[in-house]
Amino acid sequence: MRTHPIVRSIPRQMLASLALLITMLGGTAFLASMVTQQEQSLMRTRFEEQARLQQHAIAERIQHYAQALRGVAAHFNARGSVSEEEFHLYVRDSGLMRDYPGLFGIGFAERVTATQRAAFVERMLLLHPDFQIHPSQDAPVQSIITMIHPPRVDYLPSLGFDAYGEPNRRRAMDFTATTGKVAASASIVLLLDQRHAQTPSFMLYLAYPTQPASDHPAQPQGWLYVGSRVRELVAATSISSRPIRLSIHDGTRDGKLIYGTGQHSGPLTIEHTLDLGGHQWILVMSPTAPFLASQMPGRAHWIWGAGLLMTLLTMGIVAQRANARQLEMRLITDRTLESQQRETRFRHTLEAIPYALLTMDRNGCITTANSTAAEWFETSTSKLVGQSIDQVLATRPPTTAPLSQLASRCAATNTPQHLGAEQGFVGLRPGGGEFPVEIQLTPLALDDATATLCSVVDLSIRKRLEDRFRQVVKSIPSAILMVNPQGQIELVNPIVERWFGYPDNELLGQPVERLIPTRFRAHHAGYREAFFRERDARPMGAGRDLFGLRKDGSEFPIEIGLNPMSTDEGVFVLCLINDISSRKATEQRLRQQTEQLEQASRYKSEFLANMSHELRTPLNSILILAEQLRDNRQGNLTNKQVEHADIIFRSGSELLSLINDILDLSKIEAGRVTVEQDLISAQDLAHHLLSAFRPLAERQSLHLTVTVQPDTPALFITDNKRLQQVIKNLTVNAIKFTDQGQVSIEIHPAAPPPKSSPPPDADTWLAVAVTDTGPGIPPDKREEIFEAFRQLDNSTSRSFGGTGLGLTISRQLAKLLGGDVQLTDPPGGGSCFTVSVPVQSVKPHSQLMPPPLPEPPAQRPLAHNKLLVIEDDAALAHIILSAAQALGLQASVASSGALALDLARQTPPSAVLLDLLLPDMSGWRVLRALRDIIGPTVPVQVISCLDRPDDWRERGICNYLVKPFDQQALLHVLQQLGANGVADRWQVLLVEDNLIEREHYAQMLDQTDFHVSAVGSIEEAKQVLQSRAIDVMILDLHLSDGFGSELLAWMYDQQSYQHIHVVIYSGCLPTTTPLPKQAQHVVTLSKQQHSPDTLQNTIQLLLADMLPTSPGLAQPPNDDMLPAPAEGSDWKTVLVVDDDIRNIYAMNSLLETRQFNVLTADNGEAAIQQVAEHHHIDVVLMDMAMPVMDGYTAIRRLRDADFKKPIIAVTAYAMQGDREKCLAAGADDYLAKPINQQSLFKALARWQIG
Repeated sequence: MRTHPIVRSIPRQMLASLALLITMLGGTAFLASMVTQQEQSLMRTRFEEQARLQQHAIAERIQHYAQALRGVAAHFNARGSVSEEEFHLYVRDSGLMRDYPGLFGIGFAERVTATQRAAFVERMLLLHPDFQIHPSQDAPVQSIITMIHPPRVDYLPSLGFDAYGEPNRRRAMDFTATTGKVAASASIVLLLDQRHAQTPSFMLYLAYPTQPASDHPAQPQGWLYVGSRVRELVAATSISSRPIRLSIHDGTRDGKLIYGTGQHSGPLTIEHTLDLGGHQWILVMSPTAPFLASQMPGRAHWIWGAGLLMTLLTMGIVAQRANARQLEMRLITDRTLESQQRETRFRHTLEAIPYALLTMDRNGCITTANSTAAEWFETSTSKLVGQSIDQVLATRPPTTAPLSQLASRCAATNTPQHLGAEQGFVGLRPGGGEFPVEIQLTPLALDDATATLCSVVDLSIRKRLEDRFRQVVKSIPSAILMVNPQGQIELVNPIVERWFGYPDNELLGQPVERLIPTRFRAHHAGYREAFFRERDARPMGAGRDLFGLRKDGSEFPIEIGLNPMSTDEGVFVLCLINDISSRKATEQRLRQQTEQLEQASRYKSEFLANMSHELRTPLNSILILAEQLRDNRQGNLTNKQVEHADIIFRSGSELLSLINDILDLSKIEAGRVTVEQDLISAQDLAHHLLSAFRPLAERQSLHLTVTVQPDTPALFITDNKRLQQVIKNLTVNAIKFTDQGQVSIEIHPAAPPPKSSPPPDADTWLAVAVTDTGPGIPPDKREEIFEAFRQLDNSTSRSFGGTGLGLTISRQLAKLLGGDVQLTDPPGGGSCFTVSVPVQSVKPHSQLMPPPLPEPPAQRPLAHNKLLVIEDDAALAHIILSAAQALGLQASVASSGALALDLARQTPPSAVLLDLLLPDMSGWRVLRALRDIIGPTVPVQVISCLDRPDDWRERGICNYLVKPFDQQALLHVLQQLGANGVADRWQVLLVEDNLIEREHYAQMLDQTDFHVSAVGSIEEAKQVLQSRAIDVMILDLHLSDGFGSELLAWMYDQQSYQHIHVVIYSGCLPTTTPLPKQAQHVVTLSKQQHSPDTLQNTIQLLLADMLPTSPGLAQPPNDDMLPAPAEGSDWKTVLVVDDDIRNIYAMNSLLETRQFNVLTADNGEAAIQQVAEHHHIDVVLMDMAMPVMDGYTAIRRLRDADFKKPIIAVTAYAMQGDREKCLAAGADDYLAKPINQQSLFKALARWQIG
């Protein structure tokens, strides 16, 4: 056989090596295959053991939970009946939640049938006022949770939950009720997880009382249960410590995945069925990647590696012998080349370093030098090589060993050495020059010898910078310290010596605490260490007073700024210190001046209060007696005497006006005047101004006009009282100083003045311009007249009188409102005062803007309207009757309260017009009696000469008109009463998911003439809102399909529902269920604190408030319209308490003319004695400033003695806070001296006295 040419060319030795290689590779492959099979078998055995342990751990954990249930059941069986408190105590003390991790709670669900439900709910409401069954459904049998542990806030929604209504829970309950065994539910979502991540969970149930399995078991009283999230159950089995990837399917392999990812592949996947008592889980387990990696040690790979290695070694030995010589020669060549390259790189490195580098042999002779060294030493590298190192580097003065000796020692010990600037080494130049240096000696181990590398740094530039820094430090006009981390002073400037008294040599190296007072030193070390830990520039001691300590022991206040400074030697802190002694002295002077000013202000306020008291006290009796004399009710005074009394009364009133102006100015200057927010109609304001000032203008033979520009906001919000006070002052001045012509008032929008700062809610500006045709004001006097007590000249003061405070107060009040008062020249002469204020405009709608005043029209007849007019003034009653008949109203008149009640019983009216001052009883009493007859929805309009009380809306009336009024206002009132008399029933939407409560509230409201639409869910409420007009909605916040706030948010997104008034009547208040930000017209009532009667009254008040109102035409009441109390009145005994005999006499005289019985006392103790002796006292008029016992103490003593009758505080003090102080002491009302009969009888009428 012929051999292939390639084979013939291969040496025989090479063929033998190849055959050996093939043999070794075959043996290696066989051995590796055997080892791999053994490893896989061992890995499967180990994984099956881990899977068995995991399966057992889950089953054992569930058995623990079941054992916990049996323990609770045993406790229930032993006790017979267990209260909720005993249940919580047992579970807590037994440590079940602690000993069985993975449980989220243990509870009890009571079995309730349809016949037991009402009694069950009633019993649970005694324990839990907010309790309700949810979801609400009429099932024959329910399992309602009544106890749950732990009693956490987020578990409370579970109370009342009907678990039997959920199929998975019901199957488990039925199983345990039948078998008596612990039963597991299929996968569920816990109630507290439904609004968040819906984590798969399961429940274990055990019927109570426990009983053996039976075909006809007795119905249980309830079910004990425990619950757990599957994720927490598995975590409690320490699965994280096992190399298993676990998935759990509920019921079957294709059932719901309740744990894990469900992704398993490979031959080691194991499935196991876990029986849970009426239910089962499918556990699927596969090994993790780390487990697979750890169980495959790779011995087969090692065998392959060893075989290949042996083969390669064999081949390597053969090849090595053939090439050993060739490799040896190549190695020698490479080493030579590498040595040359290393030397080249070393030289390049030496040249690139910006320092002087020198190498020395063991004798200190320079062997190499770089170009930087040649440059610094002003020579060449060739001249440096061969010189002794001591010829170029030396110390000045020579205090240490020569550098050559130090270098030799460094090489011998093989230890680097640093020679800093403090060693004093300098570089020597050939011309005799020297420069400071810093040296680093480093030993070098060369092939043939030992050498030393000398690194030289030129310190000349650093020295120059340090000198410059020291000069800057010395020139700074503040004390400067540089402190190291140990707290030692490293640097000071001359200012330190000047302020602290220490020369610098006594401070350098000393602790900085030497300059700190002793009482602060203990904490300073901690502050210093904290600064070095967090190094940033900051002022020291923010908010605290810091002091420096001088050498003589004295202290002075300082400010300190700290700045970190990094240097080659480490981090230092630079302290900048300023002496603030002069500033502190200035601040002390300012504080003293401020205290003096505050004290002066207090003295001023006390003086004004005292003067107010001293002036008002005698003025009170003067005005009362003068008014009685002027009225001449007995008719025994001559006309001249009546005129004199009138002069006395008017003079006293002017003096009172002056006192009030001075007090107003003082209150404004003291900042004690507050701003209210009132809703104002521009048309109502104009009408009021015209009615109020037309009589005054006509007496002056002037023409008064009031106009409103078309683009003026119809409704706006500002302080009505303050705005009208400003307009009144300006109008009175215009009428007073105008001899002929006219005065005009114009209301119009205004542009915001420059640099104005209106309130944040103001969106526009309103101006009221008062223009007159008077003499005008010279330009140089225009600012002067706004100053207090200043007028144009003395002749004006004599001609017209006045205090000069009106314009001052007007401007101050305008500024208080955010605006100002300006004076301009109108065309044609005269003056124009304009007050401009920022206001918040309001869009008019039916709830805010009344309809325009009607003309006496020929409208459709209102024959079915029956109007009851209750008025004792026959003339006024006739006027009202005629106007009502002209409008087609059937009107009847009653002149007394008793007659009005009789008429109302005979023929119930559709509307009522009521006067409050009737001869036989108070109008408020008549109103209450009328409501019992005609119901809460019949509109009642009050007409009275008394001012509106603050709570008039809450008394169930639709409007309040103050006498006197004009014909137009009367027609408007009658028109509104006629329209409302035939109005449809109010539409009320009741949203309440509790069926029993819903039916109860609906029946209650139906009986009060409301049309009620009752629903139980948000969706049903939306359908009602979309189908009909609703006036009021009653809303429970916790509904079956969501929270009530969601319905409100939906409503406020719709423009058509924003007018609806909402009454939230719920046990779940908006503190836990926030309302929408747009929510308006909302009243909140708690079911726990407010009864259904309160709910009914609240709705009636809301609906009364929604009735259209008439324009604000309030006028000052006429004293002649105040009737005297009737004979035999129930309220007729008054106790007058005052230490001033003049006031007692005046009050006694005034009250006796009105047929009151008057008792008197001159101090608080006497008043208490009078009350004790006379039990028929109906009201007390109590002066507050008296000797022996003041009014405040007397009122408190009376209230402590259970005196229930009204007490009206009477005081001559008129500063802000006096009213609140009196009411806080126990007074029911407040009158400021001087008292006129109008204000006195108003107060008595408010309390139904007379």
